[in-house]
Amino acid sequence: VPVVVQHSRLDSRQAELARTTGTLLLLPYALDYLAAVYIQRGELSVAGELLAEAEGLELGVRPEFPLRLAAFRGLASIALLLVDVMNRGALARGEGCAIAAVGYSEAVLYNGLGQYELALEAAQKAIATDDIVVSSWTLYELVEAATRTGERDVARGAADRLSERTAVLTSAWATGAALRSRALVADGAAAEDLHRQTIECLEPSRMVWFEARARLSYGEWL
Repeated sequence: VPVVVQHSRLDSRQAELARTTGTLLLLPYALDYLAAVYIQRGELSVAGELLAEAEGLELGVRPEFPLRLAAFRGLASIALLLVDVMNRGALARGEGCAIAAVGYSEAVLYNGLGQYELALEAAQKAIATDDIVVSSWTLYELVEAATRTGERDVARGAADRLSERTAVLTSAWATGAALRSRALVADGAAAEDLHRQTIECLEPSRMVWFEARARLSYGEWL
């Protein structure tokens, strides 16, 4: 079972437990993390409903997940407002993981909008924190941004690092992310083979957002 599916089931149980027991102080956190799973899968409407439920409790919502949702949706004005909120709080408290989260969301946003120089800058900022989770996700964005801006050595280095980190994992998401990143820095027949492998890997998974990007990359390569 892909890791993201396991997380979805766990977070779903946590949210339902908080609802049924009336543990309202914990419910926003459970809803936030469940929404994060759906964001990564590309099920943005579901994620939005979960975040709206969390906000409706009026117990305080972390801006990280609304920021990520806005970035995945390409809503620049909303995303950048939340970037400012998160950056001010993170710098004040010295939270490196929050800085990584901001950089990742910015990289997603700018890659989606075709502003690759800004995506490259944001991705490098996130990776510099060396947060094991978010920095790993950001390597995927860095490969695309670096490829699009002609920074081939940076792209290859990021693809190699992502392949190293995902080599010990068995999920379709991890394998597909690594394959697609290697495809972006490959040439000729090797690139086509990697693009095809990526799609075959991601197609049966629930990571539709990543599959869509893989198909787009292959179509552009063709």
